[in-house]
Amino acid sequence: MNKELRVRFAQAMNLEETILIGLNTQFANMMAAFGDMFESAQSEKLVSAFRQKVLEDLQYLMDGTLDGMISVYTEEELMALVDFYETPLGSSISKKTNEGTQAGARFGSAWGSKVVMEIALSAGLVQAEIPKVEGFKVTTVEELTQSEIAKLD
Repeated sequence: MNKELRVRFAQAMNLEETILIGLNTQFANMMAAFGDMFESAQSEKLVSAFRQKVLEDLQYLMDGTLDGMISVYTEEELMALVDFYETPLGSSISKKTNEGTQAGARFGSAWGSKVVMEIALSAGLVQAEIPKVEGFKVTTVEELTQSEIAKLD
């Protein structure tokens, strides 16, 4: 893919925003899973250092993402995608894809937490209480329903 097409593709796909959102979501999930291992001040330093590293490596991350796309799609397909994403409809879909992906990731994360807890409970590895997690208003696995997961959005 020539340089001009790479730039057009990155812009049309909102690639920078997509990468930042994805990495922030991933990091938030890691902090939710392992945050108890750190004191508040340590967590703040970790978050700050992570965000700084993402900004420092953003071009590298964008280039790697583009290289991955190039390995999957033909140049003709990429040109067609760019042409589509540069239209008003394509631009709208591209922006909403980030939101949809985040919503799906939150749902999948909540579902995965529920399943892991159910397995741990059935194996006797934990007690029947769910640790308090921001956004959850339940304390037992039995109270964790689909409607509670949906409320996280």
